[in-house]
Amino acid sequence: MPELPEVETTVRQLRQYYLHKRIVKVEAKPVKIFRQISPEEFARSLENRNILAIERHGKFFYWDAEGIFPVFHLGMSGIFIRQKTQLKYPQHLHLAFYFEDGSELYFQDARKFGKIYLLHRKPQFEELGPDPLKENFTLNRFRQLLNSKSINIKTFLMDQKVIAGIGNIYASEILFQAGIHPLRKARSLSAAETKKLHRSILAIL
Repeated sequence: MPELPEVETTVRQLRQYYLHKRIVKVEAKPVKIFRQISPEEFARSLENRNILAIERHGKFFYWDAEGIFPVFHLGMSGIFIRQKTQLKYPQHLHLAFYFEDGSELYFQDARKFGKIYLLHRKPQFEELGPDPLKENFTLNRFRQLLNSKSINIKTFLMDQKVIAGIGNIYASEILFQAGIHPLRKARSLSAAETKKLHRSILAIL
């Protein structure tokens, strides 16, 4: 399952190849990955719009398409592919973008656990915790989050409402590097352990 580092890599690649490009055509298949909007309306809404920005929060990311905001979550197997010849499983191709300069972009999701929304205002992700790669994920804020929870520390790290973007694999690596048992209670960590864990999160991600 793609976690924060993999999603960040996807976002950087999309910025490199598609930022400031104009979408001229969108093809969307009727699959369950489209949430709160029909594939037809999604496609129609994005045609003839420029991608002005691509931003990420946790495992979610979105485009600013001139005031329209498609929001993506890769789920367990979602992946963006630049060329149709790179598709390993064409039957799992659910979305295609065609750009004015002739470039293309495809979204493939074999297990269909991905999520795609379309918003008419900039996403705030108010239901999610802070993103550990953003400047506001300070040691002080991390300490406050720890002190507010009595759950075990691994569950704490994986709770998207507490910290956005960390899944099972990276939670295990973070705790191993910090030398903290995954069943320790979040609020039981000492000041030194809290600092070490915060440093480990930043280093691993």
